[in-house]
Amino acid sequence: MKPNTISLKEVIAKIKRHPLLTSISEDSIVEDTVDFLRIMNLCETFEDKIVTLELDKYRAVLPDDFYDVVQVRTVPPKPNLPPIYFRSTTDNFYKSENNYHKVPYTYKIQGNIIYCSPMKTGKIEVAYKALEMDDCGLPAIPDNAHFTRALEAYIKVRYFTILFDLGQISGQSLQNAQQEYSWAVASLHTAMKMPSIDEMESVSNMLNSLVGVRNTHHRGYADSGNKEFYRVH
Repeated sequence: MKPNTISLKEVIAKIKRHPLLTSISEDSIVEDTVDFLRIMNLCETFEDKIVTLELDKYRAVLPDDFYDVVQVRTVPPKPNLPPIYFRSTTDNFYKSENNYHKVPYTYKIQGNIIYCSPMKTGKIEVAYKALEMDDCGLPAIPDNAHFTRALEAYIKVRYFTILFDLGQISGQSLQNAQQEYSWAVASLHTAMKMPSIDEMESVSNMLNSLVGVRNTHHRGYADSGNKEFYRVH
């Protein structure tokens, strides 16, 4: 587990301190945590990983911790050859044997399978976002007060909704929990979407390019944030 993450067990312990949440099960908290991560879709909460996959009949199985794809490229058969970067396919007939318009190189993801064209066999590298797990197999949580507060508020709202439906708490209690959740989520987005000064430098370089949009896809966008220089003759 990375130094900037904490175990979900710490969050579970804090949640169960609330008198009305002592009976909530650990499984429910884990399920709600995974739902919360997907709903918020904050890239900062996922781990960056790279995996090499072997294609068989244009397809390969993605890792169990796969959440979302970042980039896909070939693994060159020789070390001195550059990789070829795939783009997402726009062809609705990518699975058809009667495909007359195969444009190298594209991919499509369905479920836990990645389909590639025109490669039938060979190796590819997939850069992806993964849901990080701790040593106990529980989701690792960012060690960030804004995040844990919003997660706790989300789980509280979910459980309070059940209690309200059962007539065990008042509508005012549920409304207070919903308002607390709204404030916590707003604070979370403000805190985690704020770019660092180094990230702002890359964004500034891209926006202030004199040449404009450049075709950097074939280089994996590695130099997109480079500073541009020009000479005065």
